Formats: sequence, structure tokens, C-alpha cells
Amino acid sequence: MKLLALDIDGVLNSRYYKSTNRTYTLDPERICILNEIILGTGCKILLTSTYRLHFADAIGVNMWFEAVGIRPEVVGITQRIYDARGNQIKNWLKTCKETIESLVILDDDNDMGDLMSYLILTNNDTGMTSQEASLVIERLNSKEYAYG
Repeated sequence: MKLLALDIDGVLNSRYYKSTNRTYTLDPERICILNEIILGTGCKILLTSTYRLHFADAIGVNMWFEAVGIRPEVVGITQRIYDARGNQIKNWLKTCKETIESLVILDDDNDMGDLMSYLILTNNDTGMTSQEASLVIERLNSKEYAYG
């Protein structure tokens, strides 16, 4: 499985977008970019954002994603533990029964510990860019970013 560990704030929206558009939390341009990543790689998503706290499981996240126009490819959410994001991801990976062909973490924070090499860091002011998405696609389609 190709796995994208996905944050929301600073990735699918931005400080600028949230300040100018209070009725919709996700930037439609960023949604299109995420869908291009999913289509270009066949990846599954691990939701790592604090948005995960609004959902009991991946089914709820997939329903929300589908409602906002994101391909529903969520396979999990990180546990509700207060720890560095990298540790939350590692804990989820320990329970994953599938082989991780490639792993990319897309986040605007760098608290990834020993998973730093999997991180593509976005800018909270702008959200995910097309250039970062291209790098995500390249890495997910590469065996160099296998985990485990």
C-alpha cells in the first residue's frame, strides 16, 4: 500500500484561505491537488490532523471527504493520544497489517522525530502547492520511501 499521512490545516487550507473564507474550511484548489495525488499514485490516506478527533473511524472521514469532493481513500486515523505527530503515525503503522510500499507525510509541522525523511513540509500561509504535490507523487511512486 502507498500511504499518505495527511494533515489538514496548512495543507488543504491555509492561513490566508481561512481568513478570507469563513464558511468553508477546505480550499477547493487544494482538494483538486489532493485528488491528483490520489489518482496519480493510488495511495491510501492516514488522517493525522486534529480533525480526526471529530470522527470515530475512517468510515466517517471518508463520508466527509466524499461530501467535500475528495476521493474517499482513508484507511485509518491516528489514535487520540497527545504526542508528537511522528509518534502518532508510528503507533498506527505498528498496527497496520499491510506492507507499506511507500510512505509520505504531508504536514505543515515538523514534529516527526525519526520519520522526518518521509515528511514533505508545507507552509501554513499557503497550504499545499502543486510543486509539493509533484514531490508527493514522485515519492509515493518510488520504492525509496518504503516503510518497515
